[in-house]
Amino acid sequence: MRFFNFFKTKKPKQGIELTSSPEHIYFSECVKKIIEPFLSQYNFQVYREEIQKHFTTIIYRNEKLYIKVSATTHPLDYPYTFGFILGEGDSEDFFKWDWNSIPFWRLKQEIIPKAKTKVHSFPCPGKYELSLKKAKNELLKYGVTFLNGDLKLFIEARKKYNKEREPYKIILTKKD
Repeated sequence: MRFFNFFKTKKPKQGIELTSSPEHIYFSECVKKIIEPFLSQYNFQVYREEIQKHFTTIIYRNEKLYIKVSATTHPLDYPYTFGFILGEGDSEDFFKWDWNSIPFWRLKQEIIPKAKTKVHSFPCPGKYELSLKKAKNELLKYGVTFLNGDLKLFIEARKKYNKEREPYKIILTKKD
Protein backbone atom coordinates (compact mmCIF):
# COMPACT_ATOMS: atom_id res chain seq x y z
CA MET A 1 0.00 0.00 0.00
CA ARG A 2 3.02 2.31 -0.09
CA PHE A 3 1.94 3.36 -3.56
CA PHE A 4 -1.10 5.12 -2.14
CA ASN A 5 0.99 7.13 0.32
CA PHE A 6 1.73 9.34 -2.69
CA PHE A 7 -1.93 10.31 -2.84
CA LYS A 8 -2.44 10.91 0.88
CA THR A 9 -3.62 14.39 1.66
CA LYS A 10 -0.93 16.52 3.20
CA LYS A 11 -1.32 19.99 4.60
CA PRO A 12 -1.04 22.06 1.42
CA LYS A 13 1.69 24.61 1.06
CA GLN A 14 0.35 28.11 0.79
CA GLY A 15 1.58 30.85 -1.50
CA ILE A 16 4.76 31.42 -3.39
CA GLU A 17 7.74 29.14 -2.92
CA LEU A 18 11.32 30.37 -3.14
CA THR A 19 11.80 28.39 -6.35
CA SER A 20 8.71 29.83 -8.07
CA SER A 21 9.40 31.03 -11.58
CA PRO A 22 8.71 34.63 -12.59
CA GLU A 23 6.29 33.42 -15.28
CA HIS A 24 4.14 31.57 -12.74
CA ILE A 25 4.29 34.42 -10.26
CA TYR A 26 3.09 36.83 -12.95
CA PHE A 27 0.49 34.34 -14.21
CA SER A 28 -0.95 34.01 -10.69
CA GLU A 29 -1.03 37.81 -10.30
CA CYS A 30 -3.01 38.03 -13.55
CA VAL A 31 -5.41 35.33 -12.32
CA LYS A 32 -5.97 37.37 -9.15
CA LYS A 33 -6.52 40.50 -11.22
CA ILE A 34 -8.86 39.03 -13.87
CA ILE A 35 -10.39 35.75 -12.66
CA GLU A 36 -10.68 36.35 -8.92
CA PRO A 37 -12.98 39.43 -9.05
CA PHE A 38 -15.15 37.63 -11.60
CA LEU A 39 -15.47 34.52 -9.42
CA SER A 40 -16.16 36.57 -6.31
CA GLN A 41 -19.35 37.80 -8.01
CA TYR A 42 -20.52 34.18 -7.72
CA ASN A 43 -19.33 33.86 -4.09
CA PHE A 44 -16.18 31.88 -4.93
CA GLN A 45 -13.33 32.82 -2.60
CA VAL A 46 -9.65 31.89 -2.61
CA TYR A 47 -9.19 28.63 -0.75
CA ARG A 48 -5.62 27.67 -1.60
CA GLU A 49 -2.82 29.02 -3.74
CA GLU A 50 0.35 27.23 -4.72
CA ILE A 51 2.95 28.66 -7.07
CA GLN A 52 6.00 26.58 -7.94
CA LYS A 53 8.73 26.62 -10.54
CA HIS A 54 6.64 24.86 -13.22
CA PHE A 55 3.12 24.82 -11.77
CA THR A 56 0.42 27.15 -10.52
CA THR A 57 -2.69 25.97 -8.69
CA ILE A 58 -5.26 28.36 -7.28
CA ILE A 59 -8.47 26.93 -5.84
CA TYR A 60 -11.62 29.00 -5.37
CA ARG A 61 -14.46 27.58 -3.27
CA ASN A 62 -18.13 28.38 -2.86
CA GLU A 63 -19.34 26.01 -0.15
CA LYS A 64 -19.27 22.54 -1.77
CA LEU A 65 -18.27 23.76 -5.25
CA TYR A 66 -14.77 24.65 -6.37
CA ILE A 67 -12.93 25.93 -9.38
CA LYS A 68 -9.27 25.10 -9.70
CA VAL A 69 -7.11 27.27 -11.96
CA SER A 70 -4.20 25.11 -12.96
CA ALA A 71 -1.18 25.85 -15.17
CA THR A 72 1.92 23.91 -16.11
CA THR A 73 5.16 24.73 -17.87
CA HIS A 74 6.95 21.55 -16.85
CA PRO A 75 9.18 20.27 -19.67
CA LEU A 76 7.46 16.86 -19.60
CA ASP A 77 4.04 18.51 -20.00
CA TYR A 78 4.81 20.17 -23.32
CA PRO A 79 2.83 21.85 -24.84
CA TYR A 80 2.36 24.12 -21.82
CA THR A 81 -1.24 24.73 -20.76
CA PHE A 82 -3.61 26.30 -18.27
CA GLY A 83 -7.25 25.64 -17.60
CA PHE A 84 -10.10 25.39 -15.15
CA ILE A 85 -11.20 22.31 -13.29
CA LEU A 86 -14.76 22.38 -11.95
CA GLY A 87 -15.60 20.23 -8.98
CA GLU A 88 -17.96 19.38 -6.19
CA GLY A 89 -16.95 18.26 -2.70
CA ASP A 90 -13.42 17.84 -1.37
CA SER A 91 -10.79 19.68 -3.40
CA GLU A 92 -7.81 18.29 -1.46
CA ASP A 93 -8.18 14.50 -1.27
CA PHE A 94 -6.91 13.06 -4.58
CA PHE A 95 -9.33 10.13 -4.67
CA LYS A 96 -12.28 12.46 -4.15
CA TRP A 97 -11.41 15.37 -6.41
CA ASP A 98 -10.14 13.15 -9.21
CA TRP A 99 -13.57 11.55 -9.66
CA ASN A 100 -15.73 14.49 -8.54
CA SER A 101 -14.35 17.07 -10.93
CA ILE A 102 -14.06 17.64 -14.65
CA PRO A 103 -11.94 19.87 -16.83
CA PHE A 104 -13.95 22.89 -17.93
CA TRP A 105 -13.62 21.94 -21.59
CA ARG A 106 -15.71 18.81 -20.87
CA LEU A 107 -18.59 20.99 -19.69
CA LYS A 108 -18.23 23.11 -22.82
CA GLN A 109 -18.25 19.92 -24.89
CA GLU A 110 -21.52 18.92 -23.23
CA ILE A 111 -23.07 22.19 -24.48
CA ILE A 112 -21.49 22.15 -27.94
CA PRO A 113 -20.70 18.51 -28.79
CA LYS A 114 -18.94 19.24 -32.10
CA ALA A 115 -16.86 22.15 -30.80
CA LYS A 116 -13.11 21.77 -30.66
CA THR A 117 -12.50 21.83 -26.95
CA LYS A 118 -9.23 21.70 -25.08
CA VAL A 119 -7.23 23.38 -22.38
CA HIS A 120 -5.73 26.78 -23.13
CA SER A 121 -2.12 27.17 -24.24
CA PHE A 122 0.04 28.77 -21.59
CA PRO A 123 0.46 32.33 -22.82
CA CYS A 124 3.68 33.97 -23.91
CA PRO A 125 4.91 36.80 -21.70
CA GLY A 126 2.82 39.89 -22.39
CA LYS A 127 -0.23 37.82 -23.40
CA TYR A 128 -1.28 36.58 -19.95
CA GLU A 129 -4.06 39.11 -19.44
CA LEU A 130 -5.47 38.61 -22.93
CA SER A 131 -5.51 34.80 -22.55
CA LEU A 132 -7.10 34.96 -19.10
CA LYS A 133 -9.79 37.41 -20.28
CA LYS A 134 -10.65 35.01 -23.11
CA ALA A 135 -10.78 32.09 -20.66
CA LYS A 136 -12.96 34.11 -18.26
CA ASN A 137 -15.40 34.93 -21.06
CA GLU A 138 -15.65 31.24 -21.99
CA LEU A 139 -16.26 30.35 -18.34
CA LEU A 140 -19.06 32.91 -18.22
CA LYS A 141 -20.57 31.73 -21.50
CA TYR A 142 -20.45 27.96 -20.92
CA GLY A 143 -20.11 27.62 -17.15
CA VAL A 144 -22.72 30.05 -15.87
CA THR A 145 -24.99 27.23 -14.66
CA PHE A 146 -22.15 25.81 -12.55
CA LEU A 147 -21.23 29.28 -11.28
CA ASN A 148 -24.83 29.79 -10.16
CA GLY A 149 -24.93 26.43 -8.37
CA ASP A 150 -27.09 24.58 -10.92
CA LEU A 151 -25.26 21.26 -11.19
CA LYS A 152 -27.53 19.40 -13.62
CA LEU A 153 -25.30 19.94 -16.68
CA PHE A 154 -22.11 19.51 -14.64
CA ILE A 155 -23.26 16.16 -13.22
CA GLU A 156 -24.23 14.91 -16.68
CA ALA A 157 -20.82 15.91 -18.09
CA ARG A 158 -19.02 14.34 -15.11
CA LYS A 159 -21.01 11.14 -15.51
CA LYS A 160 -19.98 10.83 -19.16
CA TYR A 161 -16.37 11.75 -18.40
CA ASN A 162 -16.05 9.19 -15.61
CA LYS A 163 -17.77 6.49 -17.66
CA GLU A 164 -14.90 6.74 -20.18
CA ARG A 165 -12.25 6.35 -17.49
CA GLU A 166 -10.76 3.13 -16.28
CA PRO A 167 -11.11 2.53 -12.53
CA TYR A 168 -8.00 2.48 -10.35
CA LYS A 169 -6.28 -0.85 -10.02
CA ILE A 170 -4.63 -2.00 -6.85
CA ILE A 171 -1.77 -4.34 -7.57
CA LEU A 172 -0.39 -6.36 -4.72
CA THR A 173 2.91 -8.09 -5.11
CA LYS A 174 3.64 -11.37 -3.47
CA LYS A 175 6.11 -10.97 -0.62
CA ASP A 176 8.79 -13.61 -0.22
